[in-house]
Amino acid sequence: MNAALRSLSEGLFDYAGLFPPARLSVVEALGRYRAMEDDLVAAHLVDRFVCPTLQIAEVAEAWERLDPEETLRLAAIGTVDEGPKLDFKRDAEAIAQFAGDDRVAIEAYERPYAPSLTPQSVGRQLPEIEVFFEIPIGGDAMREAMDALVDAGAGAKVRTGGLRAAAFPTALDLADFLAEAVDLALEFKMTAGLHHLARGVYSTDGPGSETATMHGFLNVVMATALLDHADYTREEACRVLERVAPFEFVGDMGGNGDIALTAEQFEATRELFRSIGSCSIDEPIADLRAAGLL
Repeated sequence: MNAALRSLSEGLFDYAGLFPPARLSVVEALGRYRAMEDDLVAAHLVDRFVCPTLQIAEVAEAWERLDPEETLRLAAIGTVDEGPKLDFKRDAEAIAQFAGDDRVAIEAYERPYAPSLTPQSVGRQLPEIEVFFEIPIGGDAMREAMDALVDAGAGAKVRTGGLRAAAFPTALDLADFLAEAVDLALEFKMTAGLHHLARGVYSTDGPGSETATMHGFLNVVMATALLDHADYTREEACRVLERVAPFEFVGDMGGNGDIALTAEQFEATRELFRSIGSCSIDEPIADLRAAGLL
């Protein structure tokens, strides 16, 4: 793995094995996450363990049995049940129970954006935790939400796929989000549908399920970096997202054939593009190997 690829991919994935389409049990998901720490490639690619906020207690108990010597770094997913304010109240109470707990470190909290629950109020109650709000991709609602998040010092989270083809945003809408995020210097995360290195048609939920044209995780990082460091337009970023040809990693550089970026530039971009939530790390590793990048 060359220096540029190493910088753009370090800790790129938060492991979400509890969520579809994997749907693993807590014990199985934690076992797989723990095994990743002993694999050089997986350990490089994977960052936090993702779990619902109301399952933190179950996760902490299972992790203590699995690895009592190490603290599990968590990204907690907010509850969606009784309404934004009541749901967040339950989440904040659950998180507070683990302050100073050696078993888990809750480093991030992610929940849907809702005007009735201001990002500022969430940030005040979780001052030591990174907060990301899931927002829609495209249109005025996206821009209004992004402005509110910048004002509050919170991050954005966008959904880039799902179990149905309709859940995948168009390249143009995704490019629009990326361009806005770079312009605003807004930190963001992505979730769902970015299991593969390159853009292509893949199964959404295993053999026999619906297929969809999915974005490639390398395309998305590359488009963000070119917006960030090469003054790409939305239209140019869209073409990067739609690219099916391999990207080039030569020496210590990486790029799209026209422009090559340094490891330091990718590292700076990753300060904005924080991570991708994924229920499996197997496909990213297999694709990187198949492309000759490992």
